[in-house]
Amino acid sequence: MISSFRSLALEATGGALLLVGVAMRILAFKEIPSTYHIKGLVASGVYAKTRNPIYLGFIFMIVGVAMLSRGVLALIWAFTCVCVLYWIARSEESDLERIFGERYLVYKSTAPMFFPRFLNTKDRSP
Repeated sequence: MISSFRSLALEATGGALLLVGVAMRILAFKEIPSTYHIKGLVASGVYAKTRNPIYLGFIFMIVGVAMLSRGVLALIWAFTCVCVLYWIARSEESDLERIFGERYLVYKSTAPMFFPRFLNTKDRSP
């Protein structure tokens, strides 16, 4: 009984993370006017809560899939993907600081890299 409850809880959590990840990526892509024609810093909507909602959505998705598959290799894959996405996000920040300067530094101070702060939920666009 407890084993089946744990299995159900793991599947429900994995499925929920997968769905939240998909929803977050959809919201993030909707905020960007066009992937190839970004002329300014996007800092509103979901980007006001996290600087990397597309990556965060992907992290939720891969962790959800790993939980659903319940395999050791899937967990290793998920951990590796999270590390790579973190590395990519960190490397992109130097470019954003160079391109947007002080405006990006202000944005960086108000929006966390990945996990949103739910207190002070006002949209703060730099």
